[in-house]
Amino acid sequence: MNIQKTRSHKFARNKTHRSKLWRKYNPAIFHHVATAKSFQFQTERNIRGREKLRDRSTHRERLSKLGREEMMPAIAKSSMELVLVPCAVATMLGYHLLLLYRIFRRPHTTMIGYENHNKLAWVERVARATTAPEEAALALSVISDGISASTTLASLCIALASLIGAWVSSSGASPALTTSGGGEATATAKYASLLACFLASFTCFVQSAGCYVHASFLISALGSDAPVSHVQRAVLRGGGFWNTGLRALYLATALLVWVAFGAAAMLACSVLTVAVLYLLDSNSVPMHRHQFMLRSKGLSVTTARPIVVARGAVMMN
Repeated sequence: MNIQKTRSHKFARNKTHRSKLWRKYNPAIFHHVATAKSFQFQTERNIRGREKLRDRSTHRERLSKLGREEMMPAIAKSSMELVLVPCAVATMLGYHLLLLYRIFRRPHTTMIGYENHNKLAWVERVARATTAPEEAALALSVISDGISASTTLASLCIALASLIGAWVSSSGASPALTTSGGGEATATAKYASLLACFLASFTCFVQSAGCYVHASFLISALGSDAPVSHVQRAVLRGGGFWNTGLRALYLATALLVWVAFGAAAMLACSVLTVAVLYLLDSNSVPMHRHQFMLRSKGLSVTTARPIVVARGAVMMN
């Protein structure tokens, strides 16, 4: 055994010595072999690197394709909202600008101008009947009806605004905001516009109630030297704020349809609302030349006087 071990050690030493001698006296051949081996290793490493890059690029392309497929509906929906929502709002605003022009230029063609004409005649009638207690009580009851209607709608508007604000600020409402609108920015715009409409309606109805209260004070003071035009202006301002609050509620209805059903439904609702409002706001009844009868202590006096609607006193609905 010892002889075999010594022989194997001698053979290993001789082999190592021969390889050293071969490297020493044949450097070109050794360099060529080493270069070939390194080149082969480098080639294999490059091939493996290319395969890894190809796999990564393929995976990246798949992810990008899936991302594009998922994002396309959201992009299409947001672009549709950018077109349809301004069209719906422009339809509502354009109609009301046309209505405002008709109220100032041709009030006899609108129901608002017709109502303002009758309100002016009513105030004139009340001013001529201040000596009769039942006439003054009837006038104050009419004003109180307007005050109660304005306060009721103001309470409804502020309740709806508070409900929407509480729903949006709650933690559980965040997923519901983004699923139906295409993003947090769109959802914020929806609910901000809704809150603005309800708050505007609330403000208009509160102002209407205030104008009617002021008119009731002036009606109580008509026996003095207070001019009738002050009462007429207060009554017309109250009616104008009332109509403006109603129009803001109509716009809020269209915005609610946008939140619930989308931009296309909002445009359809706006067009339908404008069509219905055009029918309701049009007037074909001619202005009546009112005659006032005074009934006090058996005395009957008939006077005829045309009522002219002052352009500055008529307010847009």
